[in-house]
Amino acid sequence: MGVFLKTGPWHQSLSFLRKLPMYNILNFFVSGIQGLYMIHVITGYCTDIYCFLYFPWAKNFPSE
Repeated sequence: MGVFLKTGPWHQSLSFLRKLPMYNILNFFVSGIQGLYMIHVITGYCTDIYCFLYFPWAKNFPSE
């Protein structure tokens, strides 16, 4: 869960937060942002596939 903070360039600046009880909340919050970002990337990738594959076929087969 804390891989993102450990590998980030801001690891040194956030190292003092480990002494605070808020570190777990911050770690959970960052992990939540990572999860939302991955969902955004996956859905965006699927949307691109849908746009590039479906709409050319839709032009060949109009639904009129």
